[in-house]
Amino acid sequence: MKKKIAIYANGWGADNVALFIRGIEYYLADKNSDLFTFLSYGFYSMSKGDEDAENKVFDIVDADRFDGAIVFSNGLNSTSEAERIVARAVKAGVPVVSLGIHFPGASFVNVNSYIGMRELSQHLVYEHKVRDVVYLAGNEGNPDSESRLGALSEVLEEVGGKVRTIHYTNWATDRTVEIIDEFYSSKDKLPDAFVCANDYIALAACSELENVGINVPDDVLVTGFDGIKDGKTFYPSISTVVQDYFAQGEACAEIILKKIEEHSTAPTERLIASRFLPGESCGCMDSRNSRLERDNACRKNYFARTEKVFFDGHLTNMENALFSCAHATAIARTMTGFYKADHFVEGGTFAVLGESSYAASIYNDEVSLTRGSFSDHLKPVVALYDGVDLDIDTFCRNDLVPGYKESDKLRNFFYVAIHSDEVLYGYFIIENVIARIEDFTLEVYRRSFRDSLDKFRQNMRLEYLNQKLMELYTRDSLTGLYNRFGYETLAIPMFKEAHAKNKSLAVVFVDINRMKHINDNFGHLQGDLAIRTIANAILQQAPESWIAIRYGGDEYLIIGECDDENEVKELVAHMEEGIKKQVRRMSLPFELSASCGYIMTDPTSSLTLAEYIKQADDVMYEHKKQSYEAEGYKR
Repeated sequence: MKKKIAIYANGWGADNVALFIRGIEYYLADKNSDLFTFLSYGFYSMSKGDEDAENKVFDIVDADRFDGAIVFSNGLNSTSEAERIVARAVKAGVPVVSLGIHFPGASFVNVNSYIGMRELSQHLVYEHKVRDVVYLAGNEGNPDSESRLGALSEVLEEVGGKVRTIHYTNWATDRTVEIIDEFYSSKDKLPDAFVCANDYIALAACSELENVGINVPDDVLVTGFDGIKDGKTFYPSISTVVQDYFAQGEACAEIILKKIEEHSTAPTERLIASRFLPGESCGCMDSRNSRLERDNACRKNYFARTEKVFFDGHLTNMENALFSCAHATAIARTMTGFYKADHFVEGGTFAVLGESSYAASIYNDEVSLTRGSFSDHLKPVVALYDGVDLDIDTFCRNDLVPGYKESDKLRNFFYVAIHSDEVLYGYFIIENVIARIEDFTLEVYRRSFRDSLDKFRQNMRLEYLNQKLMELYTRDSLTGLYNRFGYETLAIPMFKEAHAKNKSLAVVFVDINRMKHINDNFGHLQGDLAIRTIANAILQQAPESWIAIRYGGDEYLIIGECDDENEVKELVAHMEEGIKKQVRRMSLPFELSASCGYIMTDPTSSLTLAEYIKQADDVMYEHKKQSYEAEGYKR
């Protein structure tokens, strides 16, 4: 049996996460294993509800369903979330490796970022005579960010320099831009260098410094940390520290595999070296072949643009397919058809598992949207496995992947949550998407899918509420039949449409017998009961496609397309028998019956519907008159 290993990471790490996962895959390629990678796209400026929903991706499958777990702890947007994931695995007795942050019960892999940061700091201090530094940190308390600050401060102190100020960016580029703008507006003297906690912050800092007229590296030096791809092709190329996430992934995979094979959860530790890589942003213009990096990036750019055109077109087609659904219950059938025909973006193994509350809550005010955690069973919107449509009605989240079966090769299934703020719509599972993590198109795909679901739900909900509002306008509150406004908006158009198709309509007029006698002798509440009783009999007997109307106080109309007069006779007979059965069952204190008359319309005639109703009323009156005469009753 193959070993099943879970990976928990944050997709915003992009290059680092991709390298880390590639390192894991490389080590486990021939080790009879499968990977299940749970990606969050949470970030620090998210609302609490949005962040909580985003991190629910980590809880989709219970920890004890896996043989081992690897947590990219220092890449998650919350140390407490990493701690929670690790603790859950430890509690389940599953061996777990934590990357970058030490937690009780977990093995630990880390890069000695202090060494690389000290090399960077020494380079700045001794090669470029840096003494005055502004440090652009990550989030306050983050161990990586604080370790890098510590190494920098120690080296500066050796020569009497110092870190002038510390600004917390929360790893966000927009906050970095704000800090640079605030610094520029303050007219403070430029530091010798802006030292940044990672390369993304450094890229944002360089860009905004250029925007306000400050040149890097001529006016001020800038450094980063991590060694991401964009930092290599940017101008100026970012001076950085390379952490070798590929090697970290390999180390985590080696440790977890050994723990699984030894049936051990005893923690072990592994430390990997980091190294300084000088670049143009600190003034080392010829330190590495940045020009070659840029040339290669330019060559790839054309193909990237072409791919983006196809990718964007696919997202548009996906949204159009969704919006073609006339009802939420048609989503699964429609989207399965779309993905079976076109899944070049998603690949042959792709599943969207939805919360049933998404559709149900549109049409039922008593159904709440899902919050807090995913349901145990979800509705497959689409479920493809190796290109085959699985055609399943429900899926248990702890069954890992719809249609999952072991094979000879290593497979890696990626899970991403679909939610709108704190509301959980579901999640999707997709295979072989490391490149889409690197260029962020996986997150673009998820957001596009989420936004389409949002808009579709809003449209369907608005249509439903409009229908409810129309029901209030067109329905009689006492009987539930259509009222005179319903007659105007439904019956008259039905009449015109039928005659346009050269079809006849049956117009049945019904009137309660002795209604005045019931009201005068038994009261109007009993009169209302009589009206409802006749209406119920009409609703039970009238064909579904016909329209039943309360036309007046105790008068009713039944109108429907019909070419056979015998059908109308049967309807009237069944309705009269239905009234008798209800009266017997209810033990009413008064006699209750109704007289009926009908007329068949002629599509070649110029008569209006109102004129046909008058004819049906006349026929009904004759039947009533004959009934009264037979009983010796005077109206």
